[in-house]
Amino acid sequence: MLEAVHMYTLVAYVVKKDGLFDRKMNMGIGWGISLVIVGISVAFEWDNYGASYHCWLQMDTGLLIAQQLPIIVLMIMTFTLIEAAGAAEYKPLKGMDQKQLTSAKFSQRTNLIIVPMVYAHWILGTLSEYQQNLALYSIFSIMNGWLGAMVFFFHCSNNQQVREKLSKIYANVRGRSGT
Repeated sequence: MLEAVHMYTLVAYVVKKDGLFDRKMNMGIGWGISLVIVGISVAFEWDNYGASYHCWLQMDTGLLIAQQLPIIVLMIMTFTLIEAAGAAEYKPLKGMDQKQLTSAKFSQRTNLIIVPMVYAHWILGTLSEYQQNLALYSIFSIMNGWLGAMVFFFHCSNNQQVREKLSKIYANVRGRSGT
């Protein structure tokens, strides 16, 4: 969600560079929202935390709703911000950092792929742990590796400096193979 806010502020020309919040504010907001969500679920479902061989989330109690509802709301808000930033034409600010703007636009598009994949991956991991199913564990492990590679690739390719270095490497390799 905070990444979506960051991208929105750059793509919608709200700020010139570095996003709306500084690092301390991002950490405070990110950890603060998480602590509030966990605090509320602990307050109402304390007796249901933990199990004999499962993680803390028991799928047959209200804890499932206490965890799923905030995640779904945050995903909807994230997609709304991504769409809002990409759907409209905004007047550019003078002195805008073009490298950050380009990286934000790339991140905006890749998040439309990554966010649903992460959610599906999390659901699969939760189900495999709860059901103790070897087939689900196997699919989860394969998806874990695949998702990690996707996040690494997209994160690296969204960075302007990395794109420039990859372009130079590609040009060098292409130049050598052509001679």
